Amino acid sequence: MTTDMTRGRIIPQITQFTIPLVLGNLFQQLYAMADTVIVLTRRPARVKSIIDIDLGLAERTPLSSRNAPLFKTYFNQIWEELNSHA
Repeated sequence: MTTDMTRGRIIPQITQFTIPLVLGNLFQQLYAMADTVIVLTRRPARVKSIIDIDLGLAERTPLSSRNAPLFKTYFNQIWEELNSHA
């Protein structure tokens, strides 16, 4: 973030980068405002599925993500992937 000295406001600096987050809680994965969720198999861990997240929100916050109509759809899809042992 950078500060606009003329008005004293904080202006987000737009950059593109990837940060892998390893979370044990499914709600956290979607709350963390992930663009992509990668589901791994049990040991040895291999990529089982890659789910692109698009909640259709202009401004994404944890609260707006949780209240988005597609949140439950993504949650159920990821939960199903985690519970299938194939």
